[in-house]
Amino acid sequence: ISSVLSGAQTPCAPASNTYTQQITVFYSNAPGSGTLDVNGQSFAITSSPQIVTLTNLPADGNSVNVTAVFSDDAGCTLTSAGLFNAPASCSAPCAPDNGTWD
Repeated sequence: ISSVLSGAQTPCAPASNTYTQQITVFYSNAPGSGTLDVNGQSFAITSSPQIVTLTNLPADGNSVNVTAVFSDDAGCTLTSAGLFNAPASCSAPCAPDNGTWD
């Protein structure tokens, strides 16, 4: 794995306070079996550059480190510190059950 780049990012979804992020992974000599794992999410190995979409990421406004590794070749790992920033939290404040605050 030679490099990773951040791609398109969806806005924060208020119902779940999550977002999705595309990552492009560049590599050569991928193993013939296993998966490409990016930040704990697994994808079938296709060809380089490979675009993957990370889902259900917590929207917290923080910088995000990205680690890509082949499941069948743990020695082939790349971590990119602070590759992108998560969107700020967008969770809706809790409303009272009866429509008024006690």
